[in-house]
Amino acid sequence: MPGDGVAVLVVGEDVETVVSTVLAPLLVGQDALATTAVWDRLFGGQAAGGHNRGFYLEALAGIDMALWDLRGKAAGQPVHRLLGGPVRERVECYASPVALHSDPQA
Repeated sequence: MPGDGVAVLVVGEDVETVVSTVLAPLLVGQDALATTAVWDRLFGGQAAGGHNRGFYLEALAGIDMALWDLRGKAAGQPVHRLLGGPVRERVECYASPVALHSDPQA
């Protein structure tokens, strides 16, 4: 139960902490359009220390998507075109193991 001395993780806050304390100092001043170089710097710089999963990777994925969005806006192109264009007509649906129920008792 929350409040009984057990740490309760709040994913949004944890990811925000990773971004502000770990990733932002590595990101500030980098070329936002150099998405691969930024990814290599942010991922490679931390993976050697075991930071290659969980909240760290979720935070890095959010930054990566934002950088690709900026790159697409700068080029006046949709991101899928920057990544090589459409390769199929349909995409299979995927649901992560995150609970998809709106009722916490479900």
